Amino acid sequence: MLPRVVRLTGLDIYRDGGSLSASFESNNENEYSLFFPIDHRSISDTGMVEKKCYKSPILKKHIRTEYKSPITGIVSPDWKHESNPISWNEARTLMESIKPHLEGFVSDYLWVFGSMQDAAAKDGE
Repeated sequence: MLPRVVRLTGLDIYRDGGSLSASFESNNENEYSLFFPIDHRSISDTGMVEKKCYKSPILKKHIRTEYKSPITGIVSPDWKHESNPISWNEARTLMESIKPHLEGFVSDYLWVFGSMQDAAAKDGE
């Protein structure tokens, strides 16, 4: 079951050659990232992108937790991370859930959402 999107928190492109992500909060107080990992086979040996393609999408779940130092006993906030592959159809569904939260969202990377929509519509191609 896909999480319910309640707030968009970030849009990013990674320096690994062009992986994309949209991060959001859910109603279960966890944070998620919809991640489209770049398929490096779509990048030539010269570093030029011939046709940008993505591997299967991944839904990363970031769960708030606490870390307690075994030495000092001090408790501090921490995150537990889980990653699960999802289908392109599920990615499209999440993109539609994220879309209404773009209104008023300020970022230099708003274009990433459009790129993710295009990739999801073409099953990563």
